[in-house]
Amino acid sequence: MRYAVRPVIDFIYDLILSARRATDDGGWHTKALTLVVFLIVLASIAGSGCAGAPSDGLGNPDFGPYGQENYARTLEAGSYSFHQFNLPAGTRANITVASDGRPVNVLVLDPKNLGQYRQALSGFKANVTAAARKDNVTSTSFIFASPGTYYLVVEQAKNLGGLASPGTVQANVTIEYQRRR
Repeated sequence: MRYAVRPVIDFIYDLILSARRATDDGGWHTKALTLVVFLIVLASIAGSGCAGAPSDGLGNPDFGPYGQENYARTLEAGSYSFHQFNLPAGTRANITVASDGRPVNVLVLDPKNLGQYRQALSGFKANVTAAARKDNVTSTSFIFASPGTYYLVVEQAKNLGGLASPGTVQANVTIEYQRRR
């Protein structure tokens, strides 16, 4: 990348010198023209993607799929399901959960917090800190990129009274693993 920038800098320098010679009155015209040329060239470099690193957004071409898991879970009233997944450094997971129309909560927990979560469900006081959390959703998709071992927990969401909705909820889960190319 740094070798591709040198010819651009040389071109900018030659362009500025040419502009200065054409309007070499030593006044503000020379300085203004030099600034305008510099800004135009700088904007064209930034717009072409020659400068800076690519963004790490959802459409980042630096990541490509290398595996996928699909599974479905039926959640009884007040129940939950969890699935272990591992993310090595330099990878990420695109997690998608869709229910049959009833709301669910989606949590990503490390092993310690999965233990705390189970303790809390048993009625004991416990602090649960989720690495990622989506509450009361019928469909969600998000990128998770912290290396380590995690558990994807899907639980039936509670209603305003704090009780799980009666009946079952069908939840479909997809975890697409991606790594840097």
